[in-house]
Amino acid sequence: MQGFTKRYFILNFNNGTLSYFRVKDNILRGQMPIKESIISANPSSREFIIDSGMEVWHLRAINNADFKAWVDAFNSIKQEVLKRKEEEVKSIKSEVEKPLLVELQELQEKLALLKASQPSNLIDEITQDLSSIIGRSDRESPPAASNGYDERSILSSEFYDAMETFEDYGVVIIEDEGEKSVPEDEFVDNLSVSSSEEEELDLVETPRHALEAATTITESTEEEDLYPLPHDPVARDSDIPICTHSPPSIISFVRKNVGKDLSALAMPVTYNEPTTALQKYAEVIEYPELITNALTHFSDQQGEKILRVATFALSYLSAVRSKERNKRKPFTPLLGETYELVREDLGFRMISEKVFHKPPVFVHYVESEHWTLKYALSPTQKFWGKHSELTTKGTVMLTDKATGEVFTWTHPTMLVKNIIAGETYAEPSGTMTIKSTSGYKAVAEFSKGGMFSGRSEGVVVKAFDHEKKEVPYTVTGKWTESFTLKTNTTEKCIWEAGDLLPQAEKKFGFTAFAGSLNKITEMERGQLAPTDSRLRPDLQQFEKGNVDEAEELKLKLEQDQRVRRKELEDKKEDHVPKFFRFSGNGEIDEGEWEYIQGEKSYWNRRKNQDWDDLLKLW
Repeated sequence: MQGFTKRYFILNFNNGTLSYFRVKDNILRGQMPIKESIISANPSSREFIIDSGMEVWHLRAINNADFKAWVDAFNSIKQEVLKRKEEEVKSIKSEVEKPLLVELQELQEKLALLKASQPSNLIDEITQDLSSIIGRSDRESPPAASNGYDERSILSSEFYDAMETFEDYGVVIIEDEGEKSVPEDEFVDNLSVSSSEEEELDLVETPRHALEAATTITESTEEEDLYPLPHDPVARDSDIPICTHSPPSIISFVRKNVGKDLSALAMPVTYNEPTTALQKYAEVIEYPELITNALTHFSDQQGEKILRVATFALSYLSAVRSKERNKRKPFTPLLGETYELVREDLGFRMISEKVFHKPPVFVHYVESEHWTLKYALSPTQKFWGKHSELTTKGTVMLTDKATGEVFTWTHPTMLVKNIIAGETYAEPSGTMTIKSTSGYKAVAEFSKGGMFSGRSEGVVVKAFDHEKKEVPYTVTGKWTESFTLKTNTTEKCIWEAGDLLPQAEKKFGFTAFAGSLNKITEMERGQLAPTDSRLRPDLQQFEKGNVDEAEELKLKLEQDQRVRRKELEDKKEDHVPKFFRFSGNGEIDEGEWEYIQGEKSYWNRRKNQDWDDLLKLW
């Protein structure tokens, strides 16, 4: 029996079914036919065992009042079944007895005639017995059931009597002498289900019953706990101030640094945009619904699932579709700097950390109810005269929690063109391959632009099965606008780029999602790790337009980092990340990084505000 997990339940009184869902999820996860099931209840532990003959559910109520409410609700369903059974029995009995009574009455009449012609004591006895049988049959016909039955207020006292046998049409109360009492602040369910836990089922449109409040369940397994989710809707502003300065001329800078790594060079703050690289790579997860939809509603029979995952992988490119976005770079995070992102509206939480300085490595770990996404990325940007080339080492890994299927891909090389003169823009080059452990893969091919054709935006994605045969479905479109899934018979848009900020050309070319990344909402206020990017003083001043103050603060933070690094070198020690550990399988900038679970995990430490051993970065 596994740990208890959070679930919502709906008891439908019309059809007598109990349905369950995960929190913040309208996808039906399982149904139990209460009418046909045997239900056992234990008042001391407030537990229910519901056995349909096909599967068994083990549930526990939050308190005694809710336990009583559920007993009453289940009994109301059972009473309706019992009433129906009684009516069926009455109908069958009537059908059987009616012709028999007719025959008995005819026999009674014949006996009367016989008695008139031939008086006899034996005939008198037979006639008397026959009359008694006919009269008793009339008296034993069950009365009609009352229609004044309130299904929500049925007393269940009869089920609290000392019952020693199972009844088909009620809740059997079990007195458990050995069960320890359970704190009343727990309401958990333990679903011993082998087949329906992760099945893809249709959405349920039945309104949730008033007893839903009694079905909120606490979470006890760490892998299911997505603290601080679920959370009430949060007011989230995405707008930022208009930028009042332009980046300096890059000509002299380029002449001195052709072929060098831009990320390793100290640059004036005016070359920056008001995000850090940790925040910039959080834009990978701007469209999480693409993942959830792909994994929970589609299969790979026609390649649709892998194509939809590929669409998610490509959607990240749209973050730089505004040409203004390509004139600047994000702030380089300090070693040990972190960034969290929790989106209650999108159903995920993310933690990221800069774990290595040279080469820079940024690790992100994203959790949702249905999947996890992790990536450790190490960017390198070099100037090549008229353009720069951004390559990103590291693999993105998406895992389906339900099936264990894993999808992997790497980011394509991005070319930033016309950095000396003309309109600066970015475009992906080459191909991008998304692989699945199922054997399927999708290959995205980017259109090649001509000498004078401007930015190339077209993408064609083809899928191949485990035998390397091309499947009939494809995805086409522009990474700057939208993607369309083409099947044998239809075409449907499956992704559209999100909104840019109003006057985006004056606000660093930010999308609305990017504009929200540096905000501190009620969810983060007073909860963030002190190393979070939102708390960087130079970034805060820069976003407000205070460039000189931002420059001074940036130089101080970088100098303090050099001092810390020198201290480690003197001690012959290495920096140890707080929330991730290197698990090998490659070089430091291409290998795998593992999120630290347990007591010292980021989210447990956040819950307990356990930040004492974190670096003081500012």
